[in-house]
Amino acid sequence: MLVGSALVAAFAPTSSGAATLQGRSTAVAHAAAKKRNKRTWYVSATARRRGNGSRRAPFRSLAAVERVSRAGDKIVILPAPKRVAPLNGGIRLKRGQRLDARGA
Repeated sequence: MLVGSALVAAFAPTSSGAATLQGRSTAVAHAAAKKRNKRTWYVSATARRRGNGSRRAPFRSLAAVERVSRAGDKIVILPAPKRVAPLNGGIRLKRGQRLDARGA
């Protein structure tokens, strides 16, 4: 409903007592919001310093992506020429994270 020029509440209790938002349970709405917030991070041994983890400016280390990533994010390791030293160290994946070393 509209109050003044603001939209107020689309929450309504269901018979089970759970609130719904536009016909969806709040749990489903929260899960959908979480899914939208998942990111894909990129890492490359050939990256320049101070990358931001995007495809165009990947991180240069696994430690950098480990610091900023969240549960459920995808981490892509981009391919590098054989003459370039490999990424150093390891990474501890968080719940639901995927590591893609094919660069896809």
